[in-house]
Amino acid sequence: MKTLKILLVALLFISLSATVVMASDAINEAEATFKREMGSGVIYGMESSQPYIIDEWRARIRDLGNGVVEIHGYTRANQIANYIDVTVILQQKINGKWVDIHSQKYVNYYSNSVSGTKSVSVAKGSFYRVRTVHKATNNVREDTTTAVTPEIYVN
Repeated sequence: MKTLKILLVALLFISLSATVVMASDAINEAEATFKREMGSGVIYGMESSQPYIIDEWRARIRDLGNGVVEIHGYTRANQIANYIDVTVILQQKINGKWVDIHSQKYVNYYSNSVSGTKSVSVAKGSFYRVRTVHKATNNVREDTTTAVTPEIYVN
């Protein structure tokens, strides 16, 4: 019986150690994805009286290590748009305020989607986030929306 207790304690210790190791290897990443319900004009409880073109949009930031972050933006329309874009803006928290430090725009014509990803060198020891601006136009309408990721700390 005593041997069984020792074995159970040893297994518990090993499983907790493995969990800690896996947690330390986790990717530091933040993402914000939004979708409109098809045809409803409702987005998370807010009613829209205007027809829309953009039905999904996303912002993401990922710490790649060694002072490099990957920034990403994605826009999808519910139809072929004459023009569709996503502007991906990397922001750094400086003295408690978010400051734009890098911006990248991705554009498609006569398409229903656009996306872009870029690696950017940053200073270690700061908080960063991504803000995206999404735009789509057709012959008679223009639709614009934004997304902001939660902040991540780059160590």
